[in-house]
Amino acid sequence: MEADDGVAADTSAGTQMGDPGRKYGKVDPNNKNRRICNFCAKPSTGEVYRLKQHLVGAKGKNAVDPLVDEFGLGDEEEECVVTNVKRKSSSVQGNVSKKPFIDNYFSRKPGDILKGRNGGRQQTINEICKRELRGNACKEIARWFYDAGIAFHAATYDSFKSMLEAVAQFGPGFQAPTMHELRVPLLRKEVEETKIEIENHKKEWASKGCSILSDGWRDSTVQKDIVNFLVNSPKGSVFMRSVDVSEITKDAHTLTEMLEKIVDEVGEANVVQVVTDNASNYVKAGKYLEASKPNLYWTPRAAHCLDLMLEDIGKTKKIKGMLKLAMSLDLLMKIKKPTMGYIYAAMKRAKNTIKASFKREKQYAKAIEIIDRRWQCQLGRPLHATRYFLNPEYYYPNAEEAKKGEIIGAVVKCIARLNPDESIQDKISLQLDKYQHAEGLFGDKMAIRQRSIRSPADWWNAFGDDTPELQKFVIRVLSLTCSATGCERNWGVFQQLHTKTRNRLAQSRLNDLVLLSTIVH
Repeated sequence: MEADDGVAADTSAGTQMGDPGRKYGKVDPNNKNRRICNFCAKPSTGEVYRLKQHLVGAKGKNAVDPLVDEFGLGDEEEECVVTNVKRKSSSVQGNVSKKPFIDNYFSRKPGDILKGRNGGRQQTINEICKRELRGNACKEIARWFYDAGIAFHAATYDSFKSMLEAVAQFGPGFQAPTMHELRVPLLRKEVEETKIEIENHKKEWASKGCSILSDGWRDSTVQKDIVNFLVNSPKGSVFMRSVDVSEITKDAHTLTEMLEKIVDEVGEANVVQVVTDNASNYVKAGKYLEASKPNLYWTPRAAHCLDLMLEDIGKTKKIKGMLKLAMSLDLLMKIKKPTMGYIYAAMKRAKNTIKASFKREKQYAKAIEIIDRRWQCQLGRPLHATRYFLNPEYYYPNAEEAKKGEIIGAVVKCIARLNPDESIQDKISLQLDKYQHAEGLFGDKMAIRQRSIRSPADWWNAFGDDTPELQKFVIRVLSLTCSATGCERNWGVFQQLHTKTRNRLAQSRLNDLVLLSTIVH
């Protein structure tokens, strides 16, 4: 009786303590140093320690009790095991797993885990729960997209994925930012970080030059006239600001003042050209700007000039649609190239195509007259002729023609205007002879092969080391854009941000949002 009472007391105490060795075993009434398994009644020497080894099937010790799984002990132990060790059927006797027991407490490498998944590994409870949690999270995200009217393609942004990862790392209880935090402190902080990134663009402006792009836009939502200003360089375009000119007289003098402020902010030494609209007030403003800033050029938008040419030609009754089509295909497609070394040659090719489309000169003379008139008053700038001369793809096959007065004269003017230092002008002029006669690296077989393969600026960067001053000048001239498409792209950003429900955005806050959109995306 005493022994039985001792066993009962020990078992009760063990059950309360939650110790598996005492919960699933009892003291042998004939030998208090031995424990008897509650599942198979097999005795184990060494008291509780040996009984625990028997229960979990430690290698080299007593074999695992095959009845353990039937009573749920295996499920209890799985919570502590990182890897999923699959037990054998209860009808099979012997050791459960050949894997050392200590290895169960170390996580596997990601590659091994993926291999296990491919091999049809059974999913754990944790994985099933994670899948359900993700489904619920995706449902809530989708509801927010639908409720706020967010475009579906916003889910492709890297910033969207970064946002979700940051929230997941915070864990439960994350408090979303308030409207005030989004409008003021967080926006201000993001703009400050973006301006730090713009410093890298400013270094590019100093080394390779830049273009200031300006174009007007009509905000139909609130009936405002807005002028956008961007800075373009080989590194990309940077939004500077937009100005509300609804209540300002947009005459040449007012536009000149705005352009001068942007030039001073960017740095006159860094600006090669200012690209604007072709309206008469902008044309006058461009001339005033060239007079006040003697070391840069004003250039009208090439695409707008071409549109005006086509409109003028279309108004001529004798010229049929074939002429308009020929000019559009041959000229406009060429103008879409990213650098400025192609406009002059494309214009020549377009005129030749027009002439070849008709048998008699009377049929195309009017069209050529219209093109020449538009070219001389707007596109016939020294920069275009200089870029044609410095483009190896066009210069070397047409060297004799390129050396004629109009083109070489434009090159001399451009060198003098963009390089105020006379000593630099002299060095560039002397080094230009090497380029014209294909001496040094310019005559290398690789350089000759790649004249029409590389872009003009890349070609000079690769093979112009023998003429450093000329190389720097050419890269500044050839790396620039010939249109204000960056401004046009911002129109879409403005329309997206300045909707009927958000038409009270302050101009400064609207500028900040556009700046973030152009830099981040």
